[in-house]
Amino acid sequence: MQYDLANRVALISGSSRGLGAAIAIKLGRCGARVAVNYLTGQREASMVAERIRSSGGTAEIFAADVRDAQQVSLLSKKVVRAGGHPGGQRDRAAATCKS
Repeated sequence: MQYDLANRVALISGSSRGLGAAIAIKLGRCGARVAVNYLTGQREASMVAERIRSSGGTAEIFAADVRDAQQVSLLSKKVVRAGGHPGGQRDRAAATCKS
């Protein structure tokens, strides 16, 4: 099964490095608009977003501590203002879309 992620927004927490970055990049290649979240790694988040953009995807970076409910609420609002409501099945989509 392959997912069509065009016009979908993926908010990936901790996506400035490691597994989060890999998922963000994969979803970007599959057509999702990616919200790259970071806590302290702004440079790394920018590099992930640039990698998504260089492969034809759309990405923006957002700083937030996802351990803090107020920051999560603000993060969600910022992502919505930037282009849509996050949603989807990120782990299954990352595993099954083709790039």
